Amino acid sequence: MTEPEEQIVADSGEKEQVEPQKKPAGSSEIKELRRLRQRRLRRKWFRYAGAPALILILMLASGHLTGRYILKTGQDHTLMKKLRKFKPRLITKVYDIHGRIIGTFSREKRELITYDEIPESFTQALVATEDTSFFHHIGVDPFGVLRAAVRNVLAGRVVQGASTLTMQLVRLITEQRKTSMKRKITEAVLAIQIERMFTKQEILERYANLVYLGHGLYGIQAAANTYFGKDAAELTLSESAMLAGLVQNPYRYSPIRDIELARKRRNHVLKRMLSEGYITNEVYGKTIEEPIQTVQTKETGKNQIGAYFLEEVRKYLYKHYGMDQVLDSGLNVYTTLDLDLQKDAEEAVRTGLKHLDKRQGFRIEDKRFIKPEEINDYWSPTWNHNIQAGITVDGLIVNVTPNKAIVRIGKTDITIGNYEIVWTKAKHMSDILKKGDVVEFKIHKWDPEKNRYNISLDQEPRVQGALLAINHHTGEVEAMVGGYSFADSEFNRAWNSQAIRQTGSVFKPLLYASALDSGFTLADTFFDEPTIFLDQGLFYVDEHRKIRQFELTPELRQKIKDKELDEPAPYEPDNYHHSYDGLITLRTALEKSKNIVSVKLFNRVGQLKVRHFARACGITTNISPFLSSALGATSITVKEVCKAYSTFANGGIRTEPYFIRKVTDHYGKTLEENKPLTVQAVSPSTAYLIVSGMEGVIKEGTGVRARALNWNLCGKTGTTDDYTDAWFVGSDPDLTVGVWTGFDQTKTLGDEETGAKAALPIWIDFMKAYIKGRPKQDWPMPQDIIRVPIDKKTGLLANPPAGCLPSDILLETFLKGTEPLEKCNRHIHDLIKLPYYQQHGKIIFDELTGLPLPKIEFLIPHPRQVRR
Repeated sequence: MTEPEEQIVADSGEKEQVEPQKKPAGSSEIKELRRLRQRRLRRKWFRYAGAPALILILMLASGHLTGRYILKTGQDHTLMKKLRKFKPRLITKVYDIHGRIIGTFSREKRELITYDEIPESFTQALVATEDTSFFHHIGVDPFGVLRAAVRNVLAGRVVQGASTLTMQLVRLITEQRKTSMKRKITEAVLAIQIERMFTKQEILERYANLVYLGHGLYGIQAAANTYFGKDAAELTLSESAMLAGLVQNPYRYSPIRDIELARKRRNHVLKRMLSEGYITNEVYGKTIEEPIQTVQTKETGKNQIGAYFLEEVRKYLYKHYGMDQVLDSGLNVYTTLDLDLQKDAEEAVRTGLKHLDKRQGFRIEDKRFIKPEEINDYWSPTWNHNIQAGITVDGLIVNVTPNKAIVRIGKTDITIGNYEIVWTKAKHMSDILKKGDVVEFKIHKWDPEKNRYNISLDQEPRVQGALLAINHHTGEVEAMVGGYSFADSEFNRAWNSQAIRQTGSVFKPLLYASALDSGFTLADTFFDEPTIFLDQGLFYVDEHRKIRQFELTPELRQKIKDKELDEPAPYEPDNYHHSYDGLITLRTALEKSKNIVSVKLFNRVGQLKVRHFARACGITTNISPFLSSALGATSITVKEVCKAYSTFANGGIRTEPYFIRKVTDHYGKTLEENKPLTVQAVSPSTAYLIVSGMEGVIKEGTGVRARALNWNLCGKTGTTDDYTDAWFVGSDPDLTVGVWTGFDQTKTLGDEETGAKAALPIWIDFMKAYIKGRPKQDWPMPQDIIRVPIDKKTGLLANPPAGCLPSDILLETFLKGTEPLEKCNRHIHDLIKLPYYQQHGKIIFDELTGLPLPKIEFLIPHPRQVRR
């Protein structure tokens, strides 16, 4: 009997004790028992071997499906397309004429670099702080997830994330910020796919170019340039650790916002690097002692060099390429600006406007006041950055006596005396300053360690100014200043077509040049005396030398009633300081800016000729047909005046000013390239003659202060009524520079604030910087120009025996055939020594005042040219 059968019998025997004894089992029953036994064996096998095998099969199937899902999701996801193309938003860079960056335009400040340009110290700092197993995981870190979960549970809040650098890269590209399980799963799936497609170095390169590091900075190259003023490849260990520390919270750990928090965060990064074995204890101890030194950063471009110029570039690019392409595609814009000259121009304008403003005195109303109980706690925002020589900061007056005051700047108290406020013309310190006042001070010397300070009271000018420098051979704008401060006013007074101002005598060279073009010479003489100009169609002089007016026609009366015309009146201009010289040459009249001679010349040349000539030189504004236009009554822009003067300095060739040379895309393909646009607007001889006349303005006339530059220069001052506008525009053989000063709203600059006093010093300061190191040149003289020695007082050929003084003999320039033939004589020399009113053969005096009566001159009718 087999063992199973014995067991069955045994089992049956046990049952016999309970149940009645049955008959022995048959063969059918034995078969049933065997089937039962086999079923039990199959169940036991499935329990211990089949179930695990099935689970394994299911897991493999699930893994296969998940893998296919990852592959499919990764391949089809837009992230993969972005990574393959990898075209993040790039900075449009604007370069000066020497290839130096002036500024940038972008939605995100980013400059791309390669992996080789990423410093090893930054890579180590980033990995040690953000993802210690970066070089070993497959995109996700299961152990990191578990570790973060445990720490977060123990802390009762989220204290550690589990995202790898690869997962962070996914987030940077997809720009998904909302926390959700779906986002985390997607990040993990895409991170695994990224790891399959790219090397660790390629992942780090993309991460380093995309990561946000505060203040609109994306990528370590832009951050290194902004925070430290250097390329990323030049970063030190301390600087790399600081940038790596910004990744977690750029706003909180910004060194510009809070230098102490930035230092603590940097030290934490260095400690992580020490823990991971990237640096030694010695290096760690040395580096944490290093101070964080950042370059001074502006939040906006409003105070940067060339801000007005950059704004014009931006508007041009937006118009021609569209905002999106400018802000995102990384254009390279090569401009005409010379960054060195631009700095000199801005310094000259700011200094000149401050001097002009201070001549009007200290403005008490500009002061701010701090309550006595708040003085000890007061802190000015201007003290947040390094205080150094050359800047202007707030100063808090903490004590005042009649002869001295104590000024607090930062944590330093400085005693000042009357010398530091001398420009205010105040007799006593206490007359203008009180305890608790906050006013501006200019820092001349600042050395707290050696206790050396030199400051002076300052104030922000309200007056505005503009400077425009154009290379008149090419039309390239080399410097542009549109106002005192772009941060305070973005209106560009140097370039904007709406920035029109009355020119005063700056218009006179256009008048004189049109006269020279009409056959006049610089040696022609006019009589400088009080003169009344009358329209012979409206006025007449009776037998008693009284001015009478004709009866007005109904048409004229209606126009006057409708305010289309002013009430007719005699025009009686005046010279500056009511000074008259009698017989005078056109050269001397231009040099001394004689108004009477200019109006007489305008009357003789004719307003049509002057207007057409001005338009040929580049003046697009319509010149008023009235005699007052001779004295600059018409408003013109700085740009137009500079264009006209540059036409004279360029031998009569007018060039269109422009400021962009070339534009290329990010790959260097040229999108636009500009060349000079020129036209021969004026004859070379006429241009040379007027340049010669304006040279006299520098040598002998109202611009004589510029003679100290010892350079070949020509130019003209300009002053309007009531000193509301002051100008100086001039040229050397290569550059034309225009300077204007005034208020935006018509208001006097102050008594005697002429162009020679308010504008010329700015022009001189700029030109002084411009000519440094340049070779001296002269204007080329046309072949039809000759020089003839004349007596500059009479305009006749020089004749020393007749009384010509050596100082009065001048080599005058003439167009061949127009030079004088008559020599001066003693009679005319004796005559011009007399007062102007005695140089006439017949003198008429006013019976009431006893003064010589003005001469009366009628307007000369000039027939209108008929176009055919």
